[in-house]
Amino acid sequence: MVANADLPTSSGYTSPVKAFESDCDLNEGQSVSAISDSARFRLLAEDWRRNTRYRSDITRAILHPSYVRIIKMREAALPFIFRELEEHGGHWYWALQAITEQTVGDSSDNLTTARAKWLEWGRANGYLRA
Repeated sequence: MVANADLPTSSGYTSPVKAFESDCDLNEGQSVSAISDSARFRLLAEDWRRNTRYRSDITRAILHPSYVRIIKMREAALPFIFRELEEHGGHWYWALQAITEQTVGDSSDNLTTARAKWLEWGRANGYLRA
C-alpha cells in the first residue's frame, strides 16, 4: 500500500489519504484528486506496469484500470506519457491515439518505428524538447 503523504500537490497541501481509487491495487477506496497530475500519472503508470508486465495480451494490458485512468487524464497526461515513452518505451500508443485523436504512422510499423514517429510528433507539438 502506498500513501501519498510524501507526494506534492498542486496547492502545496499534502494529503494523508491513500493513492488510488477502489479498483486499484494500491488503494483502500480513497480518491486521487488531492495529488498532482505528475504524481497521479507516476502512480498509475507504476501500477499498470507492475500488473501487466508479464501479460502478452496487449488488449488486456490496455484495458487495465490504471491505463484507462491515464487516458481519462486526457491532455494532462501527454507530457508524462511522452517522457515515459522517450525514457523507457512501452505500449503507450493506444493511449496517445485515444487522447490526441491522431493516427501517427500505420499498423505495419514495428514498435521501434512507432516509437520514433510518436516521439517526433510529441516534439513537433511541444510535448517534448527538441
